Amino acid sequence: MKHLFIGTQPQLETQWQAAFSSDAQLINQLEGVDWSFVDFIWLMDDFPGVSALLKGLRSQSFPVVILSLTPSVQASLRFFEEGALGYCHALAAPSMLQHVVDSVQAGDIWLGAELMQQMVHRLVKAQESSQSVDLPQLGLLTAKEKLVAELVAKGFTNKEVAKQLAITDRTVKAHLTAVFDKLGVRDRVHLALLLKA
Repeated sequence: MKHLFIGTQPQLETQWQAAFSSDAQLINQLEGVDWSFVDFIWLMDDFPGVSALLKGLRSQSFPVVILSLTPSVQASLRFFEEGALGYCHALAAPSMLQHVVDSVQAGDIWLGAELMQQMVHRLVKAQESSQSVDLPQLGLLTAKEKLVAELVAKGFTNKEVAKQLAITDRTVKAHLTAVFDKLGVRDRVHLALLLKA
């Protein structure tokens, strides 16, 4: 799989090549790019015309992940609205970059755990005044699954949920998988939106 990194920071190329070796190429201009050999695009958020470029690449069905040296929830929301399939720190470890690719290829969006937690907290805070919707699907959940879902929707991590409910991390993951399946949601953000809509 060929990874194209678009940015103006040549000092980061070594970091990215550590993840994908010779399959990673950094470019700082778009002229002369042979797009037929590109499978996955990583786009720096400070690249000139980044929003228009992102929309253009997505219209051609390229998977695009935005990289940032200063990631923020607000910026991630904007880029997801513009079609990004992922958003992560430009200095992420090689193993993390590989995990991002796996997630995107599985049909998920990618957002780092810390930003995900901030986003969920922001969504919950923005909708504090509104009451949770009594969804018929919630009746499909066991009592423990409902507790896990509510805590996750409030922005708690799996470890925090496990500690609060005196269960293992593995049990939290199992409950969360069941919750996603029963409610028809794909990730924590969708769960938070569903329970707080």
